[in-house]
Amino acid sequence: PAARNAVRNTLTRSPLHGRWFLNDPDCLLLRPTTKLTPAELQGILTVVAMCGGPVIVSDDMKELSLDRLRKLQVLLPPTGTSPVVLDLLHKEEPEELVIEIDEGAGAWDLVAVCNWGLVPKHCSLDVFQPFFRRISTPSGTTKLHLFDFWSGEYSQAELHDSSVRLLDPPSAVSPHSALLYAVRPLVPGKPEYVGSDLHFSCGKELVSWKESAGEVTLELNVEQRSASGHIWLYLPDTTMASEVTCAGSAYGGQVYMVCPSVWRIVVSVEGHGSLSCKWETP
Repeated sequence: PAARNAVRNTLTRSPLHGRWFLNDPDCLLLRPTTKLTPAELQGILTVVAMCGGPVIVSDDMKELSLDRLRKLQVLLPPTGTSPVVLDLLHKEEPEELVIEIDEGAGAWDLVAVCNWGLVPKHCSLDVFQPFFRRISTPSGTTKLHLFDFWSGEYSQAELHDSSVRLLDPPSAVSPHSALLYAVRPLVPGKPEYVGSDLHFSCGKELVSWKESAGEVTLELNVEQRSASGHIWLYLPDTTMASEVTCAGSAYGGQVYMVCPSVWRIVVSVEGHGSLSCKWETP
């Protein structure tokens, strides 16, 4: 009941964040001795991340596992931006959130789809179509990159007049949980930073991006901490037969193909780091 109340209050207060007060999502409970299931913890983490307010933890840091500590690290620093709550006036416990981001790495949307019910629910992104249209129209594309932050899964979607067609429909959202997507326009022939597991925004850590024929150079900033994880890049027209090499913050140059044109790169960053990626298509 306490977690349910904290989630409901945090979401319904979102429009007042930065206007009347900072939206306080209450203390995170990361210790494994609570009654929260992993799915429920993911739902709460998503709300805390999306609310834009302070991240407060009441646990003894020394007692947390590395996995639980990492769940905290990816929330820091907060974006300070409150989401647009699309169903604020329709549901007692809102379930559709979006943050519009426009930074040096380009424009993208951060979307949370929640399920506060008691049974799994398949989600639809149709309600977010106007937001996706905003980021895709300047590029003249109707295709989208979809990156699921918590699972690290990549997929694509197509924009239609009043709907969003998922090319690989995701699994159902677990009860009391949420999915968190980074959504970017897919421009044919253009390299793109499509996601990461370094920060929940999937892009705030990217401070510089330069591209040329067959090469991209980027800079990552994870503030005053060390971070190891992965980034996902869209490298047009590459396949398993392509030669893809990385240097710099790429840990040991480890690169893995996720699907045609999409690659996962292992990175290790000490505060600030740079990385270059080159590829040749057969």
